[in-house]
Amino acid sequence: MATLRDKVIDELNEMISEASDAYDYAISENLWEKYGKSRTYFKVIETRKNSKHYIEYDFGYVDNKAEAYVPGKKDVFGKYGLSGNLR
Repeated sequence: MATLRDKVIDELNEMISEASDAYDYAISENLWEKYGKSRTYFKVIETRKNSKHYIEYDFGYVDNKAEAYVPGKKDVFGKYGLSGNLR
């Protein structure tokens, strides 16, 4: 059975596959555990070869203890993709 973390990564990979070919994308995953909490934060980093272009898209976090997703500035399960197009 797939965890919520796996579902978020699958959705991010789908967004990247639908995004523009002009940029390179990478998923950044950060596990944070303090104060009795456990969260996995997600970002997608957009870069371009031979350029200073660098953008980080904040996709929020997964609460590993409650198995809940909290969206950031962008929502993994929302209706818009990385380039603002409808999914």
